[in-house]
Amino acid sequence: KESNIKMEEVMMHTAFVTEYFWTHEDPSRFPDGRMVRILDVQGVELMDVDSEMLGFIRDVGFMLGHCYPERQGLIFIVNVPSMFYGIWRLVSPFIRPVTRKKIKLVPAANVKEELLQVIDAENLPVEYGGTCQCPGPEGC
Repeated sequence: KESNIKMEEVMMHTAFVTEYFWTHEDPSRFPDGRMVRILDVQGVELMDVDSEMLGFIRDVGFMLGHCYPERQGLIFIVNVPSMFYGIWRLVSPFIRPVTRKKIKLVPAANVKEELLQVIDAENLPVEYGGTCQCPGPEGC
């Protein structure tokens, strides 16, 4: 909110990055590939959660579930504070069951353990327990 970026812009960015990745960056190497997303909510407090944020979570779930159902692997929501579980109970019924099953809420104490079960250490950024330190906006 402080940056004046609207949730609609974040949603469009998410759609653009997803579409760009599958059509330009990796159209043939992994034709049946799945994407693993990490959404870090560290520092999010109850006062930050409003109808706009809840709508964004619902809309991203809808978009990924309807537009990329076979491409979406897991979505890890990491560094989840305890209050987030209550928010999840409010939002999750609006997300398609097939998409909802792919979403894992991970508290800070379990981030490294959970992510390394799915992502090789060399592809996982250091801040999540991996060894990847790729520079630039693309990162790991």
